[in-house]
Amino acid sequence: MRACNIFKYEPDKDATSDLYPHGRTYLKRAPDGTGTFLAWGVDYQECNDGVASYTAAIIERKDGSVEIVRADMIQFTNES
Repeated sequence: MRACNIFKYEPDKDATSDLYPHGRTYLKRAPDGTGTFLAWGVDYQECNDGVASYTAAIIERKDGSVEIVRADMIQFTNES
């Protein structure tokens, strides 16, 4: 088991782009605590065209709760 930082997406009100119309919500990656990596797994998201599966990390948070987090939303640390 390895220690990791957990991230989440939150609105970025300072972001602008000429590629998208005004009023679009931009997201940025923000810290969401720390936890312990337990294992890799697979999760899915339902889309208009069916189902999309993706690699996910099974994480235990400091309070003992367990959750599935997208693989790109964790960062391993050197802590034990």
